[in-house]
Amino acid sequence: MTNPQVPQRRASLTGIICIGFALALMVAHAAGAAEQYAKINAIVLTVTHRPGPQGTWTKSRLGTQLPAGSRGRTGRRSRCEIKFPDGSTVRMGPRSDLVIESVTDKNLNLEKGRLFAHIISGTVARITGAAATAAIKGTWVEYIRQEPEGRRPDTLRAWEGSAELFNDLGSTVVSGGTESSTAPGEAPGDKHCTPPRMFSGGSRYPWWMDVKPGANIASTPGTPVGQQQQSEYVTTLSVVAAPPLAAKGELDVIVQQTGGRRPTHSGGSSVLHLVQAIGGMTAVTSQGPRALGCRYFGPYSQVDSYGLFGEAAGFGGARLRLAGLVKDTYGQVGVLGSTDFDGDIDVELDETFVMRRSETDELILGRQRLLLGPVNNNELGRLTGFGLVDGARWHHRFNDLTEADVVWIDDFAPWDESQASGWYARVQRGVAGGQVAISWLDQTGAGSGVTCDFSWPAIPGELDVYGEFGDDPHGAHLDTVGVYLPGLYQRSGLDIFLERARRSGYPSTTTLLAYQDFTDDFTGVVLARKTAGEDIEFALGAIKRFGPSGD
Repeated sequence: MTNPQVPQRRASLTGIICIGFALALMVAHAAGAAEQYAKINAIVLTVTHRPGPQGTWTKSRLGTQLPAGSRGRTGRRSRCEIKFPDGSTVRMGPRSDLVIESVTDKNLNLEKGRLFAHIISGTVARITGAAATAAIKGTWVEYIRQEPEGRRPDTLRAWEGSAELFNDLGSTVVSGGTESSTAPGEAPGDKHCTPPRMFSGGSRYPWWMDVKPGANIASTPGTPVGQQQQSEYVTTLSVVAAPPLAAKGELDVIVQQTGGRRPTHSGGSSVLHLVQAIGGMTAVTSQGPRALGCRYFGPYSQVDSYGLFGEAAGFGGARLRLAGLVKDTYGQVGVLGSTDFDGDIDVELDETFVMRRSETDELILGRQRLLLGPVNNNELGRLTGFGLVDGARWHHRFNDLTEADVVWIDDFAPWDESQASGWYARVQRGVAGGQVAISWLDQTGAGSGVTCDFSWPAIPGELDVYGEFGDDPHGAHLDTVGVYLPGLYQRSGLDIFLERARRSGYPSTTTLLAYQDFTDDFTGVVLARKTAGEDIEFALGAIKRFGPSGD
């Protein structure tokens, strides 16, 4: 006689096994989801993080995993990129502080600074700032948190796709090509047009462009970070770079190996207006973005003024820049006024150009500076000098480590009475946290010269060594070796460059050049220079900036 309960028991046992197996899969899936990590995908200079809510603060490395609750911070001029499991990326700006509340939902809390995010289509993210929260759906966005003392409200910019900026008082849908701002206690404001992503905020070089996925940029001189630093201090470079520091503004400047002396012109009231900015009597501030049918943005304006006083010389000057955007084309007009405080005022047309940019290429036409290479203090051991050139420059990025420049130079020294033309080409590659490059310069009627330069973090975060060596188009050998202290800058805002430069036919020169950032717009300058056979020269000065050009 067959027992009818046996099959039932077997069926019940089979059901229990299946249910248990399904539960195990669900638990395993839940555990796998809980163990998802974001990771640090790019580093520029100094980045630290705390893994998880209770982790210990440590120096970040490429590939560092960040679970939910992790927090990251960037130092001065520093940046980083964080990549999420779905491929979305977030870039942190200088001196920013970010908490990753959730990895799977990309729920972020921006405690300080700014973010640039690419959220993959079909996914969402949330960024919370001081005054509002941004809910982002598959787009490119930039979120800027309110600065101390209310100098800037929370701002959300979006390109492509859409995002929502909201708080307890209201919300605004920020569609592609627009932005909206809000401050604590206020509802998000009306949206208005924002400049193209490649010129975010109206800036010639948005901060996030220096971040290179998969790369750790640990050295300053010669890298994109070093070029940014030089562009901030360029108002003094034409003075301090010339060997030696001559009296009464008569600088025997080596300009692109052509030699010569800058002409002196009598200045009008407009130049005097610029020079007065040295004493803070005139402040030209940014007028902010103005849009006309979302095609024109500007004008953006900035004055950089400087004064430098040495034992045998005193100089002062100011640089005015006016910039604007028409669709995807950036244009700038610059004027540089200078004086030796002895009655003469020089006025020159400074950087004046138009620029087009894509993801991999950049074309600049007009008067421009070639701030390429690591040499910072002196033109003596540098192939291209610090002067302006008139010409056309094409820049191409092969990948995140390798870039190249090709420049047709119509006039090596537009401020000089002589005129010479030629070609310049450069290839650079990131190596071991630093950079190596080869530059070639051909000057019509003179010949060709080639140099190699490098920048390397000998003690990462504390000591960079750099140099350039080779021959100029006239066959003269040149070389420079230098050191820079990045850790000192991170701790105190003090940039120190110590260089020894030589060129055949000129006395060698050793210089110490220091810049101290007292505020975001005021910098002190110290120069000490020892030319072979001469006494040490000293100079003190300052740079004052009025109004940011762009964002």
